[in-house]
Amino acid sequence: MTNNPPLSTAPELQPGGLSGLRIGDALHIEGTVRAGDLHPGEIGFDGVVHDAHGRRLWSGPLRIAVQAPGGPRRSLPLFDAEECTAAFLAPLAALPPVRCAVVHPCDLASLSGALQAAHEGLIEAVLVAPRDKLVALAAAGGLDLTGVEIEDVPHSHAAAHRAVELAAQGRVAALMKGSLHTDELMHEVIACAALRSKRRMSHVFRIDAPLHDRPLLLTDAALNIRPTLDEKCDIVANAIELAHALGLAEPRVALLSAVETVTEKLPSTLDAAALCKMAERGQIQGALLDGPLAFDNAVSPEAAERKGLRSRV
Repeated sequence: MTNNPPLSTAPELQPGGLSGLRIGDALHIEGTVRAGDLHPGEIGFDGVVHDAHGRRLWSGPLRIAVQAPGGPRRSLPLFDAEECTAAFLAPLAALPPVRCAVVHPCDLASLSGALQAAHEGLIEAVLVAPRDKLVALAAAGGLDLTGVEIEDVPHSHAAAHRAVELAAQGRVAALMKGSLHTDELMHEVIACAALRSKRRMSHVFRIDAPLHDRPLLLTDAALNIRPTLDEKCDIVANAIELAHALGLAEPRVALLSAVETVTEKLPSTLDAAALCKMAERGQIQGALLDGPLAFDNAVSPEAAERKGLRSRV
């Protein structure tokens, strides 16, 4: 072991790197063992990792957790994005596909994603975009448009308008954004009275974090720039209903701010406290609420413990 500088904790992954590993994969590792800021049972080295087919997965510093004879057992956490997606989709297999307008899927990622969703039986895709552009894109990407319904429109603005029109007429049950800007689609959605409800519209990200033991729902990080207290109430209610639809009987809602103490200097902390009181009085139902919470102590019991926070959330 040589006395080199501490190992980097986040070296750059190579394309198709270690994040795609599965239990049981064979690896070939060549490198120089190094000293560094390591935990017991860890080995650090500089080197190259190849898979069983000779493809390079990693180049640079790496830590490996091992089990020494008679010592504590440690493990290297592996994150399988495909496995997370499969587990998420499994309960939906028995449900019929949703007829969905895919709005201007004019790049390879959005077109292939829509076609994959259709192939998996999640949606019945209606592609709303210039037909010639879709045909050329599919040919370049090796995608098959056979049997896929296409609403031919001249450009992205027309695609947004036509997709919203289909939704208002009840001819599709959902809208999926393609390669156009969010505000371009939302302008048409908001302008359509038939698509409005009594609640504020909001957006939810579903996040699978490699070192977190359950998915996270993050809202609203896309639509509402500076929501009022009433709008935040709608955003929370929307997220709770989505969580119920995903099978979470009693979701835990962390109302985020920069700090976890209530102060008039930060209006977001006052809103969080008000939302908790609204939940206590039954104005918000179906979930456990707490806040204000900073992001670290909302997702990490250890961080909450260090701050002396006691909460089921």
